[in-house]
Amino acid sequence: MTKTAIIVMVLLCFFVQQKPPKPGRIEMPLMSVEIPDIPLRDQNGKNVRLYSDLVKDKVVLVHFFFTRCSDICPMQARALTKLKTRLGARLGRDVFIVSISKDPLNDTPEELNKWAKLFGVGPGWTLATGDLPVIKKILWDFTGDEVGPGGHESQVYIGNDRTGVWTSTDGLLLTDELLDRIDKISAGLTGRNPAHPEKIM
Repeated sequence: MTKTAIIVMVLLCFFVQQKPPKPGRIEMPLMSVEIPDIPLRDQNGKNVRLYSDLVKDKVVLVHFFFTRCSDICPMQARALTKLKTRLGARLGRDVFIVSISKDPLNDTPEELNKWAKLFGVGPGWTLATGDLPVIKKILWDFTGDEVGPGGHESQVYIGNDRTGVWTSTDGLLLTDELLDRIDKISAGLTGRNPAHPEKIM
C-alpha cells in the first residue's frame, strides 16, 4: 500500500469516527476532547473555571503561551493585540480570548498581570494559569505538548461553544484572516477545505 493510500485511509477513519459537534467538546478530524472544567486563576488572581467561566456559550480564541517566551509569544501577542483593536466592542461581548500559560511554575497571576499591561490586554481577554497537574492535563489534551517553558507552535483554537464548531489555525495570520475565521465560526459556518479538513477557509 502506498504512503498516499495510508494517509487517505487514516483521514477517512477520522471522518467516520468524528462525533457530531456539541457544546462542551472540541471535535475536529485530528482532535476529539471534552473541554475540562478545571480550576484556573486569571491575571487578577480571580479563580475561574475553564469551561463554565471562560468557554461555555461563547465564541472563543484559545491559545497557549508563557510570559518568559522571547520568540513566538511576543509575536502572537502583537497579532492578538491587533485583533483586539479590530474587534473593538465585540471583544468581551461577542468574542473572547483565552491565553493559558504553559509555564505555571513561573507564571503567577502577578506575572500574568505584568504581561497583560505590556501587551494591552483588556476586558474580554483572559490570561490564565493554574496548578501544574491542571495545566499539564489541558496542555496535553489540546496540543500534546509537555508543560513548561519549552518551544511551542503558534497554533490557536477558535470555537463556538453553542454550535460546537471549532477550528485551529496559525495565530500569526494577518488580522483580517483571523477575523474572517472568527466571523465564520460565530456564524456557525465551517467552510472546510477537503484538502485540509482541520482548517476553515
